[in-house]
Amino acid sequence: MLWGWDIGERLYVYVIPMIGSLLTPIALVMGFWDVLLAWAALVVLLHMLWRNNVKNANSTL
Repeated sequence: MLWGWDIGERLYVYVIPMIGSLLTPIALVMGFWDVLLAWAALVVLLHMLWRNNVKNANSTL
């Protein structure tokens, strides 16, 4: 259990033969949607900070 989440419950779809091999991307989104949203938010935040730093660096040149 990781922070109150049972990882085994999220991976239950992968043990079904047809779903595990054919629908892996859909199963990934269904099982880990909250983790994917957190990563997407982190990437957007870091991109915004990076662009802000680049603009500040260019304005001082």
